[in-house]
Amino acid sequence: MNTDVDIKELRRYNPLAGVLQTVSATAIVVLVNGFGLSVTLNYMAGPLGTPKHQHVVFGDVSVALLIATFFARCALAHLATSGPG
Repeated sequence: MNTDVDIKELRRYNPLAGVLQTVSATAIVVLVNGFGLSVTLNYMAGPLGTPKHQHVVFGDVSVALLIATFFARCALAHLATSGPG
């Protein structure tokens, strides 16, 4: 098994994978809907041993934008590794 040939073949496919993931990230951003998950925090509000707590809504996180960010970072990694060197 010749690893030099395998690495050259992989380098040839990295730009294609980077472009495809960029297109996927763009499509996700364009087709995003309003689905999000609420991030909540619970703090103790009373003395120890009491069931009192303070419920705080920290914000909403868009799942589609998180996935698009992941795809964009993967595309950058593919394009960075496809360069010379």
